[in-house]
Formats: sequence, structure tokens, C-alpha cells
Amino acid sequence: MPAVRLYGADRVEVVERGTKFAAARRAALRRGVATVRDGGGGRGAALLAMVRATPIVVPRLAPRTLAERAVRHRNLLDEQYGRGRGRYVPDPATVADADPPALARWMVNYLRHALTRYDDLLKGLVDDAGRDEAEALLRRRVYGAIAAVYPELGEECRRQLGEREGGSEWG
Repeated sequence: MPAVRLYGADRVEVVERGTKFAAARRAALRRGVATVRDGGGGRGAALLAMVRATPIVVPRLAPRTLAERAVRHRNLLDEQYGRGRGRYVPDPATVADADPPALARWMVNYLRHALTRYDDLLKGLVDDAGRDEAEALLRRRVYGAIAAVYPELGEECRRQLGEREGGSEWG
């Protein structure tokens, strides 16, 4: 398993709020767009470089806190799904009643979508030829970072990655 660099969330947030970081990100995105669209020899290389350089920060929560937040997140999504779907009735879960594999799935999903920049980074990827590879790399990096901070969720991270990509290597 490759080494995963973990950074203090507070330090990363300070840097990401800075003007230098914002300018560097805009420049990287511009280079990524130009590289992908001009069909040059490094097709998508800038997107991949940006994904590789982006710190993936996964905060460590107490197990009970993570479980409670993950169940609340799952219930919110279930409720949102049910809106406007006629006869669909949301089915709220509790930590106490949750099936352990389902709870692990909800915890990984909560960490990936609510506590990392995964969704924001996906939105920032250019919808072009290099996007699929950059998205796959980002997905592997995020799952790898979650498994590094929460080894007890490593198997669920591998399962989800395998389901999405047919493999389980973090990359």
C-alpha cells in the first residue's frame, strides 16, 4: 500500500483560503483546460497533476460520533430522495438498528461526500477527455485516505472502489 500523506485540516484550510492557493488553482485549471482541449501530447496531464497535488484531508472522529453523523446523513438523503416520489415513504435508520455492513457503507459515504472535498473537486474537473482518468484517480485517493485514517473501514472502501471501478488499488 503506498504511503498516504495526511495533513492537519486546520493547516490545509488556512492555505486553501489564501490568495496564493486560489491563484494557483485557477492557473492549474486553465492549464488543464488548455491541455485537454488542444489535444497536445500531455492530454489530461494537467488534470491528473492537479488531482495528485490536491491534499485529501479526512478528519478522525470518535466511532460513535461518526456512526451518528453517518446515519443522520443517510436519513437526510433518504428523505430528500422521497420528496416528489409519490408513494415513497422514507425509512429512517438508527445506529442501534443499523446492519453493520450498511453502517460501514453509510460511514464511508458520509466521510467521502460530507467531510472531504471530493464532490467539490469532481465539479472542478473539466468535462473532457482527461476527466474520466482524473475522476478515477481522485476516487482512489479519497478511498485510500479514508482507509488510512479509518482502517476498520478499509474493506468497505475496497468494496465500493471495486464496485465503481472493478479494482481495489488506491493509486
